[in-house]
Amino acid sequence: MERTEIQRAFARNIKYYLAREGKTQADMTKYMKVSSATTSDWCAGKKIPRADKLQSICNWLGISLGQLMTLDDPFESPPKPSKEAIELAAKIIQDSRRRRIADMIVRLDAQTLETVELIIEKLSK
Repeated sequence: MERTEIQRAFARNIKYYLAREGKTQADMTKYMKVSSATTSDWCAGKKIPRADKLQSICNWLGISLGQLMTLDDPFESPPKPSKEAIELAAKIIQDSRRRRIADMIVRLDAQTLETVELIIEKLSK
């Protein structure tokens, strides 16, 4: 049986998102409670999981069904960072206090981040 475009796209996408999340086919086999032959067939584009399994894979990988099933290429190169962004990243990386604060900031929820932003604005004046 010849693989369809959808099967090829699914295989490409599942491999991409597994790699992006640092997960393996073996991890997916264990999580999905299926045989290694089944996950191998999915990743080779020989078969596509049933709808309920697709949704479970999406939940596990933290992606939407559209992302998993898209025919578009998910590996398009991200835009190049601006000169300002590179300089800011360098400042953060080189200064341990800034790096520690940046690490804390990325873990904040939206409301707390808003509060921190207001505090920093007041301190900057």
